[in-house]
Amino acid sequence: PTYLTKRQIVSKFMSVFDLLGHLIPLTSRMKRDMRRMMKDTALWDEAVTNEHRTTWVKNFLDLERCKGIKYTRPRMPEDAVDSKMRLMVIVDAAQELLVVWAGVGFKRKN
Repeated sequence: PTYLTKRQIVSKFMSVFDLLGHLIPLTSRMKRDMRRMMKDTALWDEAVTNEHRTTWVKNFLDLERCKGIKYTRPRMPEDAVDSKMRLMVIVDAAQELLVVWAGVGFKRKN
């Protein structure tokens, strides 16, 4: 739409349901953009600036492209030495965003 309001953006963003966090790279960027838009737009039914509109159209297109993405559930590899898992945590912090990733791995024979 040519006229995009704060209310429309918030409504669409809040409709994203990502229980397992697969979309965190996208939704974290959207949260950052949401903070900027909320700060710059005073009224809920006021049109956002062209800069914010361009940003949110891109965000919504990226969200649309994520439909149908499938993930396979990881399993313990057959060649694992034992069933002891090791926890790996990676943190990346920037001025506006903090991202944390956690995963597990197994020691393998090869």
